Amino acid sequence: MATVDESWHPAIWIASEQLSEQSQTIKDKQLELQNYQEFIEAWTHEIKIPLSLATLVLANHREEMSAYVYNRMEYVRCTINNDVDRILYYARLQADHVDYRFVKLDLSDCVQECLEDFRAISDEKKIDVQLNLSHLQIISDKKVLTFMLSQLFSNAFKYTASVNGTVHVVSWSDTQDDGKIHLAVRDNGKGVPPEDLPFLFDKGFTGSHPDRQKATGMGLYLVKKYAEALSIEVNIESISTSGQGFGIELMFPII
Repeated sequence: MATVDESWHPAIWIASEQLSEQSQTIKDKQLELQNYQEFIEAWTHEIKIPLSLATLVLANHREEMSAYVYNRMEYVRCTINNDVDRILYYARLQADHVDYRFVKLDLSDCVQECLEDFRAISDEKKIDVQLNLSHLQIISDKKVLTFMLSQLFSNAFKYTASVNGTVHVVSWSDTQDDGKIHLAVRDNGKGVPPEDLPFLFDKGFTGSHPDRQKATGMGLYLVKKYAEALSIEVNIESISTSGQGFGIELMFPII
């Protein structure tokens, strides 16, 4: 059995101490991250309570309000709810393990169910929502997919044309691409500059377009991250840099 010369003992002792300190630092950081995740999840669940109450009050007292007041209040509620979900799903990305529940879903039903939460926003901004959906079956996690769709719809409703705004949602099965199922969300806004295209999925990226300077730059980043977890491909359509609109496409694998 080989032995180490005694002259190396001080250096080995120092290295051991440094490794021990680094190990403790890592454990402290992991605990700090875990506490952060638990706080965010607890906070989002707590904030959901008054949001649910607001939903109930608006539903039960709609006839007592003018259409204008109701639509404004519902618009605010939907916006806050979407922001809270974004915080929650960002926090979950940092978790060591995330559980997904894969089930068979009708993509058309998922889209229309999610769009119900944006009805007040579309009414408020007088946006024409056009659907061209086929009843296509996919395998995915419904909650996570609904969150991803909400981010795409939020982006479309936010950046569509201010006058005669249109959001078009279309789905199809591509026989030329191994039968993959596609879903595209398109708006008729100004799109993005070509130089911004490579960075649209980067965390915090808002781009050079003046209309996007107040954005968080988190929506598409979260869509991309969760798409990777669910084995969904995400593409930006070519129209997005033409100045004539913006389109993003999800491609679901055939399972």
